[in-house]
Amino acid sequence: MGFDDFVNEGNSQQKQTHITMANPDHPDVEPTYTTEDDMREHFRAANAIQDSRINRRQLVGDFLVAVDEELHGDNENAVEEFFQQLQG
Repeated sequence: MGFDDFVNEGNSQQKQTHITMANPDHPDVEPTYTTEDDMREHFRAANAIQDSRINRRQLVGDFLVAVDEELHGDNENAVEEFFQQLQG
């Protein structure tokens, strides 16, 4: 799996500074960005992290910095280094 697997097809999406993991069991929610099974897994994981002592903003922010650095050529190993730091 590479970064190309995560590229949005549409160019007209509104940019936001937050990510919301909608509850896939809510009747008004339809999977729009992935499959229903993946959406369910994302929501479960988001709830688990929210209920833990992990600083999810720091975790996600550091991950996004690594992805940005790797995508824009600043550091071609940024994501791998991020995961190594998590294991450290």
